[in-house]
Amino acid sequence: KKDRTMKFYGTKRNVAVDADYKQIAALTQFWAEMRQQFPNEQLLGLGANWVDQTSFDYYIGKINQPWDGGINEISLPDDNWKEFQSSDSSDDIKNLYRTIYKQGKPLYEIEAIEDGKFTTKVYFRSRGEK
Repeated sequence: KKDRTMKFYGTKRNVAVDADYKQIAALTQFWAEMRQQFPNEQLLGLGANWVDQTSFDYYIGKINQPWDGGINEISLPDDNWKEFQSSDSSDDIKNLYRTIYKQGKPLYEIEAIEDGKFTTKVYFRSRGEK
C-alpha cells in the first residue's frame, strides 16, 4: 500500500538553531514579513529538514492548496501526526518543545497560532530514520 501524502505549498527559509532559542526571533520576523505581504491568508508554519542541532527549513504556507506565496513545495505524510497545544506565550512554547523533544525527534512539524493558542502537529522520525 502506498502511503498517502499531502503537499505543503509555502515560502521557505533556512533557520539557524541555538540553545538560546534564537530561532524564535528569526521565525517571528519571518512571520511578520509574510503576514504583511499576505494579510488575508490563513497561514501555517512547517518545520522540516533538521540538520543535526544547527538548522532547519521553515515554510510558511498552506496544505494541499497552491497560492501566491506557495513558491516552494514539499510532500508530507498524511497519517501518524501527534498534536500538542499550549498558550502562545514564548515561554509556554519553549516548554512545549521540551516535552515534544523528550518523545523523539520530529521529522516534520506543522504549527498554527490562533486566538492565543499555539497548536503543533508533529510527525516523529521512525526508529530507523536518522
